[in-house]
Amino acid sequence: MNMNINKRHNIIQVRRTATVALIILLLLATFGAACPELTYATASSPTATAKINSSNGVNLRKTASTSGKIVASLSDNTKVTIKKEIFIKENSTSKKNRWYYVSVSGRSGYIRSDLVDNIKYSGVTANTSDAVNYRVGAGTRMTKKGTLNKGKSVTVRLSAKAAGSNKLWYRVSINGKTYYMCADYVQLKSAITSSSNSSASQSNTPSIETAKQSGIAKALLNKTSDGGSARYVYTFNSDNCKNLFTVSGSNGIYTPQGMAFDGKRYYVLFANDSGQCIATYSDSGSKLNTSKFPKNRGHLNGMTWNPDKGIFYIFKGNQTTIYTWNSQSNSFGTATTPYSSSGVGYDKVTKTFYASSQTGIRQYSSDGKFTHKKLFSRCKHSGTIYIQDCCGANGFVFHGISGSNKAKINYIDVYRVSDGKYMGSIKETFGEIESLIVDNEGFLQMLVNVSGTKEQIIKTPLNVYELN
Repeated sequence: MNMNINKRHNIIQVRRTATVALIILLLLATFGAACPELTYATASSPTATAKINSSNGVNLRKTASTSGKIVASLSDNTKVTIKKEIFIKENSTSKKNRWYYVSVSGRSGYIRSDLVDNIKYSGVTANTSDAVNYRVGAGTRMTKKGTLNKGKSVTVRLSAKAAGSNKLWYRVSINGKTYYMCADYVQLKSAITSSSNSSASQSNTPSIETAKQSGIAKALLNKTSDGGSARYVYTFNSDNCKNLFTVSGSNGIYTPQGMAFDGKRYYVLFANDSGQCIATYSDSGSKLNTSKFPKNRGHLNGMTWNPDKGIFYIFKGNQTTIYTWNSQSNSFGTATTPYSSSGVGYDKVTKTFYASSQTGIRQYSSDGKFTHKKLFSRCKHSGTIYIQDCCGANGFVFHGISGSNKAKINYIDVYRVSDGKYMGSIKETFGEIESLIVDNEGFLQMLVNVSGTKEQIIKTPLNVYELN
């Protein structure tokens, strides 16, 4: 009898203890633990509702493409919930180049934005966590319309994704108009579940790259000149750069010379007295193939990709004859420039080529005729220097320079094309800088000869689209 009473008493005590523990957990979840940090819950992403506006119906697709697999067919006036906006083309805000990721009747998929209307946004209030640019579309290549200072209130309408990037953006309403902001700088108010007097947790803090890019941009924009003695504003090193992956040539051709990027793949040019080849890599660093030149072309020096022509252009050191390469057919051709150059970069914003040489930086037309547009003087570094490859983006040129000790002394000189001004120089400590590209998110990347035959592609913290 007493034994049964004791058992029941123990069971009651266990249940009471579990109940108290559950209450404590609920209180902690509601009011936050006694911890000197902000705690963030998973905020509900802003959504919207809309109706299909096509009398012929609309196909719900598995991917944001008219060739995507059809998930379902939706009739006119069908109500859908919009979860995210997808931009599929850089520098285009056309409705036909924007898709919505939607859900309807238990299915999810993509529909083009011009095929819905009667959109109603739920909206989530938010504050800017730092000074942030707002643009006409999602992505750093979209036109900048202004800047909001830290602590400003905005209404977030939808999450968005830029073309060729997984970076999160927000569609926001500012003074009744629609713009887009990088989500790293926007704090949804509904996400905060507890607070204290300490700084925000990492979930609300921009990455190292995002946090530092504005500082570099401000340093470069702070003072410009006509190319006098070098002005060093920053250093790329292991603390602020990221090693993406190692690349290598083949068949005895291991000397790196140039690099290009078509938005999906990397193309690395290797060239020496034995021959030339181009190694192709996925954006994750997997080597896909190697294309060997059909005959020896000598010491090549620079390479770039022109998306408007679908052709790669390859420059030989201080020569006027250059080479073209069609990666689809693996065919090579030749072209001529009016002046000898070593490095080359194509700017998708200005739609012009920039070429580097001993005489300076030259701007050429992009029609394949290389009509000369402008020459501006290079910065004067002290001591012996070697001209390397260059790249262009957003109306700026990024030119690689090596000092007499290529393994240790290397620089990136930055120029503004509109007025030919020298912006400043950035030192890099990894090794001989061979080439430069700008990735889909706008970050500058370097091809560096780290040691011997070890070639590394390195992502820097400089986002070139912050140079506005």
